[in-house]
Amino acid sequence: MSANPYDEIVAKAWADDWFKKRFLADPESIFREHGIEVPAGIHVRVVEDTPTERHVVLPPKPAVPAVAAVAATVPPASPRRIHFTGWTNTFAGGSGASKP
Repeated sequence: MSANPYDEIVAKAWADDWFKKRFLADPESIFREHGIEVPAGIHVRVVEDTPTERHVVLPPKPAVPAVAAVAATVPPASPRRIHFTGWTNTFAGGSGASKP
C-alpha cells in the first residue's frame, strides 16, 4: 500500500467499481474514511477522465481585485503546458495545438 491515502483511493477506485461509484457520489466520506479531512464548507467534486475526455480545473478568482488585475497583465514566466496523451497545447501569449 502507498503511504499517500489519495493514491490508495485512486488504486481502489480503479480496481473496484462499487468503490468508484461511492467515490464519485460522496468523495468527502471516502476521504474521511482514509484519514483525509475536508474543511467544513468545502464541497469536493470528483470527475473521471476517459480516453476521449479530459477535465481542466479553473482555479477560483483571487479575492483581491487588484491581484486579479495584475495577474491578468503579467505574462507567465514560462509557457503553460497542458499535456494529454498524444496532444500538447502550449499557451504563451498565443494559442496552438501541436502533437508532441
